[in-house]
Amino acid sequence: NYEVVLPHGKIVNANANSHPDLFLALKGGSNNFGIVTRFDFKTFASGPFWGGNIYYPITTMKEQTNTFTSLVASPDYDPYAALIHSYAYTSESQSWIVVNNHQYTKVPTVSSPAAFSDFLRIEPQLFNTTRVATYSDFTAEFDLESPAGRRNIFRTSTFVNSAAYMSVYLDIANSTVQPIRNVAGL
Repeated sequence: NYEVVLPHGKIVNANANSHPDLFLALKGGSNNFGIVTRFDFKTFASGPFWGGNIYYPITTMKEQTNTFTSLVASPDYDPYAALIHSYAYTSESQSWIVVNNHQYTKVPTVSSPAAFSDFLRIEPQLFNTTRVATYSDFTAEFDLESPAGRRNIFRTSTFVNSAAYMSVYLDIANSTVQPIRNVAGL
């Protein structure tokens, strides 16, 4: 459930039964539909799980996007597997890198879950933090990527599962970086 202040000032609860279209739109729509003032959700106990980040050079992009689209399109998609597949521009090298954040919420009986085996085979890897750890350990790792006193922009986009479109999307993102890439301190 989301409690939302709509643009005209009315306060509503958006959930599966009340304002279901707004509820669906708020899942991934940023805050373009109102200001969310409260979240209500169920919690559950969580033990250690497998996860972490793997950073790759942008030269692996084609293999990455093909692997990602295959994972998402698989009729045997593992419900315990979650992957945030992203690209990051680094001002130090003035280049893009591929960043995959993996989570597998059922502790695997082997060193890594089969759901991510195709990603784990991609080389070269700049660094790899995958391991079995607690939710708070992974949160602390994520926090280290945003140093205090620095700002960053983290946005998401949802679109059709297409390696070709992901390539176009990166081209668009790169075109927005180029005008500011030489600004000191970025």
